[in-house]
Order: sequence, then C-alpha cells, then structure tokens
Amino acid sequence: MADEQSFQPLLPYSGALDSIQAASAIQAARLNSVELTDSAELLFNLKRFPHSVLLATLAIEEAAKPALLLTILLGFDPARRATQWKSYRKHQAKTAILNTAIRARIRAVFPNVSPAEADEIAALGPTPAQLESWKQLAVYSDCIASADSMECHLPRNMDWRQRAWERLCEAQALASGLRDYTPKELELWLAHAMSAHAAGRDMKEMLPALHADLVKNGFVREGSWITLLSDLREESASDGGA
Repeated sequence: MADEQSFQPLLPYSGALDSIQAASAIQAARLNSVELTDSAELLFNLKRFPHSVLLATLAIEEAAKPALLLTILLGFDPARRATQWKSYRKHQAKTAILNTAIRARIRAVFPNVSPAEADEIAALGPTPAQLESWKQLAVYSDCIASADSMECHLPRNMDWRQRAWERLCEAQALASGLRDYTPKELELWLAHAMSAHAAGRDMKEMLPALHADLVKNGFVREGSWITLLSDLREESASDGGA
C-alpha cells in the first residue's frame, strides 16, 4: 500500500534533444518495435488474432518514432517542438506515416518497382482512423449502437485472421528496416541540417552531401541510399518542370 501511495506519475519530456539523447531514444523505439512484432507473431501462431492485431499496430507506431525523433533533433524552431512531441506520443500521428514508410521500404528492397507502382501499393494501406478503430475493437468489449438498439461486441467474435496477417507483415517490414544511430553519426546529420537551415535550403537538399559524408565516415554503405536519392532527383526535376 505504501508503494501505491508513493507512486509519482512519469512526466513526459518535451525539450530539445542532443545527439546522445536522440541515439538512445531511437534505439529504444527500434528494440520495442522489434519485440512487439515478435510478440504479435507469437500470438498469430497461437491463433490469438485480435491480440496479434493490437501488438502489430503498436509495433507500427513504435517504428514511426525514429523518424519523428530525427525531426525533433534536427528542428530549429522551438515553437514547433511541442507539436512534434505531441506527434511522437499521439497514436494516429504515428500511424499516419505507415503507407509512406511502406512505400519507402518497397523502393529500398525492390528498386525494380517504379515510384508510381510503389505509390499505388502504399495507397492500398489502412488509414490512421481505421488502425485506431481496429485496435480498440481487437482488445475491448463494447456496447455498439445498432438500428434496433444495442449490440454487444466481443473481440473474438470477429474474423481477425486476414487483418492480423496484414498488420503483422507491415510491422515486420517496418521493424526490419530500422537501425540504430551513433551519436557521432547524428552529429553529422546535425551539421548538415544546420548548414541547410543557415542557407535557407530545404532539408531534402542536404541529403546527397549528407550521404557522401556518411559513406566517407563509414556510417552507411555506398549505394545504400541509391533509390532514395534517385527518387529525390526525379521529384526535383518534376518540380522544376512544373
């Protein structure tokens, strides 16, 4: 009883990040995403499909955090930081990038799939509202309004198998694509971001030089960003043509 009375709620952090803090937070998100994905797979194999949906969706949310943490690290506008941290903790803000992330994974793993084809595949994915609704239905019983009066919802009474398989595949695709960053690597990201910010350039414009610097310092392999940089060049050419 004494332990319960002495409990103090944890206060969420919402300040700036340095390279060490960002590296630690990115690693924590990656490890948790992988573990949640593994647990979702175990539950799928045990035919606990609704709970597999729940954990796979949580894994997808965790997989979105590294990109959000990079945004916070590289941000230079304190006024936007509160919104960025809110996105880091808001379920639908994290699942909003699911289809974009799937598109990026498709291009990275299957470069023969064109950007347009990757866009079409990614567009087939669920919306954040759908994911949130399914997550709630997968874990909670509820009283649902019907045309007559009310229906009782019990998760196991729904057919979840296909949905569980889809969420598990998405979680595995995203979790397997995550990696850790050392503080020294993130300092390179910061240096290039600061240079781009000072010159008034879009952050995307710094990526080719950043990639060259990361390769030079042994943080990434030569050619590992080939589809990303190719897509950026095509996007830039298209914008210029417009």
